[in-house]
Amino acid sequence: MESIQEKKKISYFKVLIFSSIISFGVLLVILFVIPYIVNNWVIGSVGNNDSSLAGSWISFWGSFLGGIVGMFAVIVTTHLLISNQNKQHKELLEQQKNDVQMAADLNDKKERERYYFSFLIGQNEKIIELLIELRGIITHRVNLLLSISHARKDYDGMIHLKTMYMGQGDPQGIIKRMEPKIFERMEEVDRLKREETQIKTNIFEKLAELNVRILHLNVGIDEVLEFKKKQERNISEMYNFVNSNNFNDEFEEILNNYDDNKDNDFNNLLELYSNNLVALLEHLK
Repeated sequence: MESIQEKKKISYFKVLIFSSIISFGVLLVILFVIPYIVNNWVIGSVGNNDSSLAGSWISFWGSFLGGIVGMFAVIVTTHLLISNQNKQHKELLEQQKNDVQMAADLNDKKERERYYFSFLIGQNEKIIELLIELRGIITHRVNLLLSISHARKDYDGMIHLKTMYMGQGDPQGIIKRMEPKIFERMEEVDRLKREETQIKTNIFEKLAELNVRILHLNVGIDEVLEFKKKQERNISEMYNFVNSNNFNDEFEEILNNYDDNKDNDFNNLLELYSNNLVALLEHLK
């Protein structure tokens, strides 16, 4: 693409050539056409008898016609220069307009890119917050399940004693004294189960939100999906134990193993998204 200076040189060169052609034409008119006209028209009209009058006419018509031709040449040259300047001015304005548009597009692109990475950073930060929140909720659920197990074992133990004393006729009125404690323990088990159900629902909601947010980043998708499956599998296993009131040694063993491994899963995910957040912040700079 030609620069503005190159276009100016070409335009001025064209004007110079055209002006030279006009000047050459004017010179030809002065040297040949005007003498011919004066000789055949002016002198012929006055005749050869009055040489002084003929000379005056020759001088007048020569000056007059030469002036007209010269004026015409000046007008044409001036018009060409003005037209050329207007053309250059329009080209300069167009170039400036294009430069401004290019700068605006570049700034707009940078702004869109900044907005996009700011969005990704926000999603990444929210994922980290979700993971930290989930770890707290799941830890609370594990402790709650252990509390349900202990409360249920206490309840089952008291029911067993009650059955035994009933078989003996309860001579000392032990069953009557045990009844409030049995009822209290049963209420505690039911309350803990209801709380565990709410926490379980909360965990499912957080896992669903986490699953949506990772799609924006396209980072750690496989890791999060595997983590999500593990949480859902644990919830399903624990639900079967809780629903059947089968709080045996197997239940506590599964729960303790899960509790030991969950921190490692969370730490790996937190490290992954912390490193990704650093990379996004570096790119934003």
